[in-house]
Parts: sequence; structure tokens; C-alpha cells
Amino acid sequence: KFVKYQEVKLQEPADEVPVGNIPRTMTVQMKGELCRLIRPGDAVAVAGIFLPVPYTGYRAMRAGLIANTYLEAQCVEQLKQQPGKTRNSLEDAQLEEKVNQLSR
Repeated sequence: KFVKYQEVKLQEPADEVPVGNIPRTMTVQMKGELCRLIRPGDAVAVAGIFLPVPYTGYRAMRAGLIANTYLEAQCVEQLKQQPGKTRNSLEDAQLEEKVNQLSR
């Protein structure tokens, strides 16, 4: 069985980075219907499970208990869309239908 899969790098907003520092990044793995919900430049809120990616082989012997980490996304909420990027009419129709269902 094939499952939709997308790996995204999130970066903290430039206006929240202290002067002289580099913005921090985090890898987020999205599966299933969460794929392709966001585009580069969008401001998003992601909820998920924070997991380690353990080293293997020779790297594991040298690293000890150190591991890389990633976030497995469970929910993605778009806070602000990148200017100039618009949704297509199918997405607008689906969104409008959901709003109508919830308003009843």
C-alpha cells in the first residue's frame, strides 16, 4: 500500500529571531491527507509527536545516546498564507462546503 508522504523543513519567523542569530529549523514529516496543505512562505501551526531518529552503524557507536529529532505531524493549521499564492477553485469550493455544514 502506498501512502502520501511529504517532508517539510519549518523555520521560525525572521521577526522572532534575536539580532545576530540564525533562525532555527525543524524537520516535519506529513503523511496522508496532511500532504500538500502548505506552501513555501506560509505561516503554520503544527501539532504532532516529537520523535528521535537514532544513528545507525559506526555513527551510533561514536554518538552514544545523541540522536537527530523530527516532528511527525498530526494536525496542521495555516495561520497566514504567502502573498500572491492563492488556492484553486476546487479547494475554495470544498472549504465553503465545510463551512456551510458546520454552520447548520
